[in-house]
Amino acid sequence: MIRKEFEDYVDIFMEQENLQTAVNNVVRKLKENYKDYDVNTTGMVFLGQDTRPSSAQLSYLIILGVSSVKCELKNFGEVTTPIIHYLVRYFNESSHSFTRETKTEEILQQYYKNFCFYYQEFFRLFEYKRKDTFILLDCANGVGGKCVARFLEKMKEQFNIITINTG
Repeated sequence: MIRKEFEDYVDIFMEQENLQTAVNNVVRKLKENYKDYDVNTTGMVFLGQDTRPSSAQLSYLIILGVSSVKCELKNFGEVTTPIIHYLVRYFNESSHSFTRETKTEEILQQYYKNFCFYYQEFFRLFEYKRKDTFILLDCANGVGGKCVARFLEKMKEQFNIITINTG
């Protein structure tokens, strides 16, 4: 996920058969549209992976590719796609104190903090009573099972959540 205003640049890049031509075209367009754009600015990539056996190798190849073009990388390990989308958007658009030097765990903790808050607010609207209701959550044997465990650590006192297929 990238900032919306840069999506057209990805199209320009992908339409080229020659890598150097692609880079030159994107840099030219950036200079035209962003007069103060510094071509020496280091890019940043947020990386997450799922639990499939191929994920480790794919992550390794992405890390090699990102480092070969001198970009910074934030590797969040096994997380869901929605978590990565949220983190990228939060980092790009929200007012926060995070910098490029902020550790990935600190950024991820902010996700869980925000997610827990919104979850509590959602159920508050329905006057949810912990002792009266159980929530059954099917994690489909994917990475969500690992991620929901962190969520449940923070929410176990407030919600009766039963997880299945946490594989």
